Amino acid sequence: MDKLNRHSVRIKEQPDNHALSAAKAVQRDFEDLVALFDRQLASLPASDSQARLHVDSAKSAAARGLHLSRKLIESLSD
Repeated sequence: MDKLNRHSVRIKEQPDNHALSAAKAVQRDFEDLVALFDRQLASLPASDSQARLHVDSAKSAAARGLHLSRKLIESLSD
């Protein structure tokens, strides 16, 4: 089962707090994205500065999404 389906299945399994479950699934997706961009940066040659810049920008956006999803989970858990 791919990650997208795995996360959506988890949401369906916990209907009592759908918003919190959805936020946790979003958090896991952002964690996966940050890890993916880390792997891409590690595999890119240092000389490919343009590609590294684009991947780093995407990683920064994913890291911001991860931070916001964690804040959302905190607020929903209160």
